[in-house]
Amino acid sequence: MGWEVHDRDDSAHAIHLVKRTALAEGIATMATKPVLHGDNGATLRATTVIAMLNWLGVKPSYSRAPG
Repeated sequence: MGWEVHDRDDSAHAIHLVKRTALAEGIATMATKPVLHGDNGATLRATTVIAMLNWLGVKPSYSRAPG
């Protein structure tokens, strides 16, 4: 589990958080990869964030309709 607080929503912040959390949690060595549950906002749907999740083997999941 990881979290950060920033003054704006930005995909660069999301990528940093995902990488930092993946390293801290040892995601690379997990046999079963985790799922990242998001709100279907633009930041978590950004191409760069999706690419990072795919590279890590993390499956994105969006729990609400796009707004």
